Parts: sequence; C-alpha cells; structure tokens
Amino acid sequence: KDQYILQEERMKSIFKLIFICVLVSAFGATISLAAIVNVPADEATIQGAINTANPGDTVLVAPDTYQELININKDITVASLHLTTGDPDRIDDTIIDGNGSGTVVTMQNRSSDCLFTGFTVQNGDRGIRVSGGAPVLNHLVLKDHDNNNLFGGGLDCANSNMTLSDALIQDNVARDGGGIAIEGNGGTVNVERVEIRGNTSNYGGGIRCLSNVTLNLTNVLIVGNTTTNIGGGINNWSSNITINMTNVTLYGNTAP
Repeated sequence: KDQYILQEERMKSIFKLIFICVLVSAFGATISLAAIVNVPADEATIQGAINTANPGDTVLVAPDTYQELININKDITVASLHLTTGDPDRIDDTIIDGNGSGTVVTMQNRSSDCLFTGFTVQNGDRGIRVSGGAPVLNHLVLKDHDNNNLFGGGLDCANSNMTLSDALIQDNVARDGGGIAIEGNGGTVNVERVEIRGNTSNYGGGIRCLSNVTLNLTNVLIVGNTTTNIGGGINNWSSNITINMTNVTLYGNTAP
C-alpha cells in the first residue's frame, strides 16, 4: 500500500511538472506575440517604424501628414487608426505625402500576411508600386500623383497576386494606366469595391493591362477617365490578358 501511495505521489509530481512546462511554454508564446509600433509615439516616421518592426508586427500610425516615401519590406501590417476604430475619417486625415516626387509606397515580394490599410497616399510620381507576392491593400485613397513617364499613376502592379479593396483612385496622371497599371508576366490581381475616377494617361485612362495577367473586377466604378490614345476606361495591350467583371460600371470615360 505504501509503495502504491509513493508511486501515486510520483505521478502527481510528474503531472505538475508537465503542467508547469505547459504554462511556461504558453507564457513564452504570449510574450513573443506580435508587437505594435506606434507612430509617432514610438518612432517619428512610418519608415522608422517599419525598420523597427519584426514580421507579424503592426505599425499603427496616428492622424497627421507624413512627407516620406516608404518601403514595406517585411510581412507586417501598416495601418492608420482606421484599423482599430473603423472610423473612415482616419483614412482622410492620415496622409502619406510624396512631396512631388518618387513612388510613395513600395512593396516587393510580400505575402498575403502583409497588409497596408487606412491611408490617403498623395502627391508623388506614383502612389503604390507592388512587385511580386500577394499583399493585401484596402481602405485607401490614392490621388494626385503625376508622372507621364511611368506605369500606374495610382497603383502599378507587376507579377503579383495582390488584392485591392475599398479604395478611391482619383486624379492621377501616368503614361500607361492613369489609375492602375498591371504589368509583368503572370499574376492574378483582384480589385473589389473600388472607384477609379478622373485619371489621365496616354493608354488606359482608368486601367491598363499589359502582357500575361488576369484581372478580376468586382463592384468597381470606372468613371470620367481620359486617355490621349486608346482606352478611356480600360485598355488591354495583349491578347494574353483575362479580365473578369462582376457588377462593373464604366461611363463618362473618353478617348480620341
């Protein structure tokens, strides 16, 4: 009987040790959870916060105008307070301004774990350049970018499977694709609940697709765009392009 009791006590001790190990493991996982880097509280600039962040972290940006060009070179979330509040005013008053030159936001080979959300991106040569990967962009205003030598005034997407949703792309100027240019060899781009308005280019005032790509448009309004050549609303450069449209409205777009 005593031997049985001793064995039982040993088993209890083993179970306690296992329980403690599980707690330590869980605690360790907790302290390694994704961090939030606040701008400007923790870092004065958005790029500084991106440089500080680790993959999986969130860069959370307070309302202000930030004159900088940023490179999102990690799989992180870069967001305004729209992410935490749902207040659409945070999109309008959290501004990344290119100060008249350069691509304001660059993303290269980012996965679907990379999210850019809740900003007005304005006043650059180009709004956003996405190259490769499959990042997610939403709740954005891309406006007032101007460079007649570039692809994609608001957004240029190359060789990517990105998703853009809930956005306004307005009053941009580019050589190809005043609002959006989709280029490269391959990739599927999803555009959902987006308004493309008042953009200008030589080819494809609203959207221009080049080479072997698939574009899925869902609940998209393309209105009042202008080209000096062909495709006031949408222009396809190649026969290897597939455009799938669901509830897409085009009107008031002009071409010669």
